[in-house]
Amino acid sequence: MFNWHKSKYICCNRSIRSKIRRKCVLVFLNLV
Repeated sequence: MFNWHKSKYICCNRSIRSKIRRKCVLVFLNLV
């Protein structure tokens, strides 16, 4: 089972001018 308490949700902006386009990645710290 995944540990959501140790999980981290990171959203990165690919375009600097466009704030609409975002790539959100859910990174599990427990897997690292």
